[in-house]
Amino acid sequence: MCIGSIDGTHISIEPPSGEETDYFNYKKHHSVIVLAVVNADLKFTYINVGAPGRCNDAFVYNRSKLFDVIKNPIYSQFYMVHNTTRIQAHLVADSAFPLSQNLMKPYAERVNMPRQQSSFNY
Repeated sequence: MCIGSIDGTHISIEPPSGEETDYFNYKKHHSVIVLAVVNADLKFTYINVGAPGRCNDAFVYNRSKLFDVIKNPIYSQFYMVHNTTRIQAHLVADSAFPLSQNLMKPYAERVNMPRQQSSFNY
């Protein structure tokens, strides 16, 4: 029921005049963000281009059409049941994204992390 993996990347740009601050990112250069989903066949299934580099991946995702689709009540009708657990279709992401019913992310890395959590992250 995993519909893909989502992540963002920064593409270097010359910022629009007067908006340099908005496009200056934490990597210390001007950029736009490309947010993309790739499926198990390594095909892009969603691309969002153009958010200012100052934004983070979660911010861009939370304001994307993809987020609107996944949060739509109609989407919740698509699930499977394993044993007695209802499993929604979901995305997997890195720790920059918020955990939700439709988005799985790794456990926060820490010293003395329980083995099950470390295995899950792997």
